[in-house]
Amino acid sequence: MLQTLQDAPELEPWLRLILGCTVGVAALWLAVLVFVSWRRSLMNLTPVTAAPVNPNAQPRFLIRDREARALALERADAFAQELQIQKERAERTEQHDSSVTRFAGFASLFMATFSLAAMIAGAVWQVTWIGTVWERYSASERLVSVMKSHPLAFSVCVLVITYHVVSFFVERKWRAES
Repeated sequence: MLQTLQDAPELEPWLRLILGCTVGVAALWLAVLVFVSWRRSLMNLTPVTAAPVNPNAQPRFLIRDREARALALERADAFAQELQIQKERAERTEQHDSSVTRFAGFASLFMATFSLAAMIAGAVWQVTWIGTVWERYSASERLVSVMKSHPLAFSVCVLVITYHVVSFFVERKWRAES
C-alpha cells in the first residue's frame, strides 16, 4: 500500500485533476442551488411537490364572471370615448401648431435675412474704412471681405436662408401633388 504521494509521484497530477473536478462540480451545484432558491423566493414560486393535490382543480380563467365582463366593457367604452376626445384635441392642437410653425419659419427666415444684411452693412460701412471700401471694392469684393471678416456668422446665415428657401419649394411641390 502507498503511504504518501511521494511514494507514487505519477499519481499526483491525476489526483489533483480529480480533486479539481470534484470541487468544480460541487461549486457549480451549490451555485445552481442558490440561484434556484433565490429565483423561487423572488418569483414567489413553490415547488410542484409542495402543492396540495386537488383532483377537481380548475384554472380561474375557465369560470365566467359576467359582472366583471360587464364592468370591463363599460371601462372599454369609457376608454374609447376618452381616446376620441384626445384625438379631437390633438387635431385642434396640430392645426394650431402648423400655423405657429409656419409663423416661426417666416420669422426665422426674416431674422436670418436681416442678420445677414446687418452684418454686411456693419462690415462694409464701418466708420474707419467706409470710404476706402466703397471706392476701391466692387460689390462682389465687399461680399468677399464680409465672408473673410465674419466666416461663421456668414455661413450660419447662408445655411438658414438656404434651408428655408429649399423647404419652401419642397413644401409647395408636395402640396401641389396631393
